[in-house]
Amino acid sequence: MKQKLKIAVVGSGVAGASSALFFSSKGHDVTVFEREKNPRPVGAGIMLQPPGIKILEELGLSQKVLALGTPIHQMEGFTRNGRKVIDLSLKQGPLCGLGLHRGALFSLLHEELKDKELPLILGAEIVGLEEKEGGKKTIRCKEGNIYEGFDLVIVANGASSKLREDLKITRISKRQTWGAIWTKVAHDNSELKNSIHQIYHKSKKMLGFMPIGKTSPDSEEYVNIFWSIRMDKSEEWQKAGLEKWKKEVLELAPEYKVLIDKITSMEQLTVAPYHDVTLSPSHSNRVVFIGDSAHAMSPQLSQGTSFALLDAKVLSEMVEAHQDIDKALAAYSVERKKQVGYYQTMSRLVTPLFQSDYKVDWFRDYVFKQLCGMRWTSKIVSSTILGYRESLFRNLNDEYYISS
Repeated sequence: MKQKLKIAVVGSGVAGASSALFFSSKGHDVTVFEREKNPRPVGAGIMLQPPGIKILEELGLSQKVLALGTPIHQMEGFTRNGRKVIDLSLKQGPLCGLGLHRGALFSLLHEELKDKELPLILGAEIVGLEEKEGGKKTIRCKEGNIYEGFDLVIVANGASSKLREDLKITRISKRQTWGAIWTKVAHDNSELKNSIHQIYHKSKKMLGFMPIGKTSPDSEEYVNIFWSIRMDKSEEWQKAGLEKWKKEVLELAPEYKVLIDKITSMEQLTVAPYHDVTLSPSHSNRVVFIGDSAHAMSPQLSQGTSFALLDAKVLSEMVEAHQDIDKALAAYSVERKKQVGYYQTMSRLVTPLFQSDYKVDWFRDYVFKQLCGMRWTSKIVSSTILGYRESLFRNLNDEYYISS
């Protein structure tokens, strides 16, 4: 696309900030709107896949991210009695996952927005998108401010976005029954240095540990701890108090007492619900949804951050490749549909095996032992978690691979 566009980005998380940077780098006039007056990341740790790292390389941030994160080479899952269920390599040649503190990536992206002098309007909760003559979009804020004349609005304000409601888009949008409790603690545990460890009791209890590196170049190393919870039990859990929860955790995994003992208050723990969002298509009248606002899913396959970066990159490329904005958005929806659909399907199949009230643990244990035990199925599962699958039998294009 040759002409300079005036673009509004709603939300300054990974999807919003990275899309703003991509479009700005192509010469467009970009303004970012953020609801929070003092924005900060939600959640403790993430796993960033190689395609996401490759995209950050294009933004000039990959080396900074790699310096902060911890390479993840292995995923191991055990039952309560110590029987190994999952034994999966997440290292394929030079490729592996990267455990990363969410705040580290958030800060790097926001520093880049500041360095590029992109307008970031804070405390602006967008409640309406209106169309004026010539297809231009007007943004209306809850505070009463109105901003006009946008050629394109990119909505990246998360899984709970209310801006989907007024557009003619077929959608699934619901909060899942299960979620997780998250926290981070400093660690020097060599056993966790490059591995994700998970412990299960049936499908009702799941405890996990993932090293996530540093929050800044001078900080300590951290590990992310997550615990599954039914969302309708979260208030009951909070009222029961910290010691009751710690006792339950240590009954499942007493070998991690050193780490659990570092949690000394409920304020260290965050309850995070899972969402299930599907849009078809992901755009309407020069408004396009990306990241979790378009395709939120449970974090069981750890794709949220990489998908946000993929969305931003592909959207900017489609807009550049087409003279007409509506055609560009249609091409974007088609380009992202296959991979997003594959991972959402896998997520809906896999999540109940680890977080549900169903008696499926025997089935899960058998299936994953078989999948991890055969070379070709293990490779498919590994490349799925590493973010390289476009579908069950097809990988992403070579441009998303790290060669060295």
